[in-house]
Amino acid sequence: GEAEVETTGERLTTEQVVNILADRPSWLMWLLWIGLMSFMATASNGSYYPAFGGYLPYKQWKCINQKCVKIAGRETSSGLTQEDAVKILCGSNGTEPLRVRVDFQWDIGDRSTFAVDWDLHCDREVLWTLSGSIGYFGHLVGSLCGNFYDVFGRKYGALIGCIALFINNFILLASPSIAFFLVFRFIWGVALMCAMDAIFVFMLEYTPSKHRAVVNSGYQFFWAVDISSLPWLATTSLAGSGS
Repeated sequence: GEAEVETTGERLTTEQVVNILADRPSWLMWLLWIGLMSFMATASNGSYYPAFGGYLPYKQWKCINQKCVKIAGRETSSGLTQEDAVKILCGSNGTEPLRVRVDFQWDIGDRSTFAVDWDLHCDREVLWTLSGSIGYFGHLVGSLCGNFYDVFGRKYGALIGCIALFINNFILLASPSIAFFLVFRFIWGVALMCAMDAIFVFMLEYTPSKHRAVVNSGYQFFWAVDISSLPWLATTSLAGSGS
């Protein structure tokens, strides 16, 4: 609708003019805020895939041939420290490295992690470390998305970024190999920053100045809650596997 602005001779800032003229229904602002909270919870969860998926149960294995028993001097890792267990498996004490499913097998029952499934122990651990770094490289590339928002609009940028992030999380969880995971980990980083840059600006456009502080700090609460719950989730999912 139309709005009347009384002229008082006072110079108004752009923000003050927008607050007077813009039609900002409060329900839409809070609806967008709830959506932002959900986005931040999803984003924080995806950020820590490398931390949990890279767990290796170095203190939970057992020999399956005599070569392993001879090198380790025992049939299982029971009683070994983490450092000694790693030295035996990786050959760090001058012996030949042991091969999983040939010389030994992980003794973790039905539970597993990406690193275990893809044999990313010992020298191959660096590949999983790369999965964390490549995600942040995707953040760097994704930060360039802001240059296109003036053309396509922040609303569509936020929607595309959120949808891409949502789908990508499922693809990451179903990754069949480390190479596949690394590719989509990079895409995840790009999608996250594209969505984040757009949704924050889009959100603030619908937020009156008096609510800016609440909105600007409130999303951190959901990020903090979600991250705080992840150690519990990891402990629960890896219970009994030596975590």
